[in-house]
Parts: sequence; C-alpha cells; structure tokens
Amino acid sequence: MTYIGMSFHINSITISYTREFGTVIFTFINAKIKINQRVKNEVEQEQRQHMLPFK
Repeated sequence: MTYIGMSFHINSITISYTREFGTVIFTFINAKIKINQRVKNEVEQEQRQHMLPFK
C-alpha cells in the first residue's frame, strides 16, 4: 500500500551553524495519511523517551 502519491526533495538546511543543519525538506502530494499528526506523534514519542518538556 502506498501512503504518498509523490514526494519531492525541495530543499535542505545548509547553514552549518544551525542545529537543523542537513535537515531535508520534502513536499508530499496526494498523501493518504495525515502526515502532520504522524510527525506530531513521532515528536511526542521522542520527547517522552528523552524526558523533554512538551509544547
């Protein structure tokens, strides 16, 4: 099963002084899942594992 119709690597963080350096930015087209909720869940899971405060 395909969850995303198409994805494009549109950019990345190239400033080496930023903590996000190397982060890739994608655009998803025809996604069959709610990607925002999935990313939010993954961030919250990481925060719980590392005992970080939630925002």
